[in-house]
Amino acid sequence: MKVAQIQGGVGTAGSANIGAKYAMFEAIHGSAPRMVADGTSKYANPASIINAAEMLLRHIGFYEKADKLKSIDSCNQSNEYDRKYKR
Repeated sequence: MKVAQIQGGVGTAGSANIGAKYAMFEAIHGSAPRMVADGTSKYANPASIINAAEMLLRHIGFYEKADKLKSIDSCNQSNEYDRKYKR
């Protein structure tokens, strides 16, 4: 959890549960169905699921694809910063 705090909160961290035989990757916050129901889904940040997908790709050996996905997430985070702080 401390890493999530350093990088901006649990809403942007992906999660991985890796065992000897199986692995599971997910967004820490879930898929935000309440935001869809409330009509505020345009404000949902996809960073958490993108980070989880990146970890999954690295876990199964698709490093180039993981790097591409990471570049998308970096772009998303940069755009989010601009929307929040640059006026």
